[in-house]
Amino acid sequence: MPRVEPEAQTEHASATGRTGAYAIQTTNASATVIDANSSVTASTIVATAGALGSATVTPATLSEPAWLGPLRWLGLLALCAAYLQGGLTKAWDLSAATAEMAHFGLQPAGPMALAVIVFELVASLAVLTGWQRAPAALALGAFTLAASVIANPFWSVPADSRAPLLNAFMEHLGLAGAWGMVALASLRHRQGP
Repeated sequence: MPRVEPEAQTEHASATGRTGAYAIQTTNASATVIDANSSVTASTIVATAGALGSATVTPATLSEPAWLGPLRWLGLLALCAAYLQGGLTKAWDLSAATAEMAHFGLQPAGPMALAVIVFELVASLAVLTGWQRAPAALALGAFTLAASVIANPFWSVPADSRAPLLNAFMEHLGLAGAWGMVALASLRHRQGP
């Protein structure tokens, strides 16, 4: 009977939906890698291992091209660019940042400006360094949605003035969605294939 490592059992406990790969190591040292797409279940992996004789099933490490890591980081940098620029610009001109907070009705404006500066810079750095990436990405997504609701209230202006605010709101909605994808990808990467 094949032996399934605990990680493999846990990974496919529901037997649906997860993608990844599993290595089946037989007693004669030959190995087979199974791509566990949505149609492959834990029982299928165990049955395949059983057909090979005595075997051990373990999660396999899938390699990725060397250029993918730097490309991923550049994508994260592009997503963080507006927040880094916004935080630094506000820090360099705190009076303008305070005036911006007051303009949008955020009081007390001075402390709000400081909080936004710290948030934009710290959350961006967390995403870029990988430290608490998923929570930071979710926080940036929520921040983006809240800022868009405050700054782009297209629903409250006359129809002939609505298009620019609606466009800006939708762009920010897309950015918030991208942050959600970053969080999901970070969580999947942390859990493995």
